[in-house]
Amino acid sequence: MLRYVLSVILLCTGGIGFAASPSVIQFQDGITKPELEALINSQGAVRTSLRISSERQYPSCNTVPKIDFSAIEQAQVKVSCSNPFWKRTIRTRSGYATPKTQRLTRAVPETMDVVVLRKSIAKGHILGPEDVTIHDMPVVGNDITFTNPADIIGREVIAHLGAGQAILSRHLQTDWIIRKGAPVQIIYQRAGINILAPGKALDNGQLGEVIQVENNASMRTIRGQVMAKNKILVRAKMN
Repeated sequence: MLRYVLSVILLCTGGIGFAASPSVIQFQDGITKPELEALINSQGAVRTSLRISSERQYPSCNTVPKIDFSAIEQAQVKVSCSNPFWKRTIRTRSGYATPKTQRLTRAVPETMDVVVLRKSIAKGHILGPEDVTIHDMPVVGNDITFTNPADIIGREVIAHLGAGQAILSRHLQTDWIIRKGAPVQIIYQRAGINILAPGKALDNGQLGEVIQVENNASMRTIRGQVMAKNKILVRAKMN
């Protein structure tokens, strides 16, 4: 008689076991004890046997039978089929464990080398070379950090900051290196190739900030990052 069973079913000592959770199984002639045992074990954390007769056979099921482990502490599992509909409660051997749960892995945050403080400093302090160093830190939110100490030496700090803290643009006295209305050079970066175009700043901008500029040729308003005096870098996906 014809039976359709997943190719992932493996023969093993003492019975049959699934190598992976089945996606489609059609038992046209009913489900035997070894087949049902394999189906339950494929979703459990411990291999065990069922306390039913080896000759016992269950009705046919044209879908994957559902296994309910809610009564596992009473050494029972509930099996049901939706097509055709039926339910059974089956006793298991002692020591059967609850189903395996997938362990979620945390995404590793992106990091980069940024300028941080060697020591705590007070509001109004003028940064010098002895105050800062480079350290690898996670990238958090949209805060503007610095990767070159030379970009902030001589700048005034407007807040009390602790040792080891990354210096952000908002921690420093405003230092516009691009003024609204000033001509700028727009640098389009595409696949490692830089394309230059003239433009006009539509906002004031500090180093590292993202501001709006207008392309003189296309008259299109775009967003770009302030890279140097009157230079704007536009990367893919910024607009």
